[in-house]
Amino acid sequence: MAFIKKLAFPRVMAIALSLIPAANGLTIFFNNIFIWREEVQRMTVPLLSMEGTNKSPSHMWRAIDSESVAILCHFFVLTFPLLIGVMASIGIARMLRALVADKATFLKGVCLVKYSCLVGLFLWGFLFTVVAGNWFLSWQNPDLSFLHLDGLLYSALVMFVYFSLHTMSKEL
Repeated sequence: MAFIKKLAFPRVMAIALSLIPAANGLTIFFNNIFIWREEVQRMTVPLLSMEGTNKSPSHMWRAIDSESVAILCHFFVLTFPLLIGVMASIGIARMLRALVADKATFLKGVCLVKYSCLVGLFLWGFLFTVVAGNWFLSWQNPDLSFLHLDGLLYSALVMFVYFSLHTMSKEL
């Protein structure tokens, strides 16, 4: 019984932390999938066409003025939050099943959540911050300037979960 009490708090905290990427990924996916066409027109088309930037010729060669490409890019980017949410949810389910099991079994679920955090870092740290923010210059467009900051904030959030779970792994 003392063994269960000793493991309960760190394992419950690991599960609670894992809810962050699971809930974040799934809510982002479902919030955007139901307003698909509006999001493509409001965000993806202006981003790829570099609308609202200073239109410098040295930058405009990067612009993509195709709505079909915008739809494909939006679909591509939107698969990542779904992947993050599903991976983290499966990891949570594995942790719940292994709540009183041995460390190795519980860590399989933790590992899956950590992988979901790395996918989140790729999405928000690279695609939002580097590609959208710097390559397509979203920071110059007042309507899209939030992308750069959102990318940084979400990246920090998933890295907090990743490193917290990594640090906690010794105690689980």
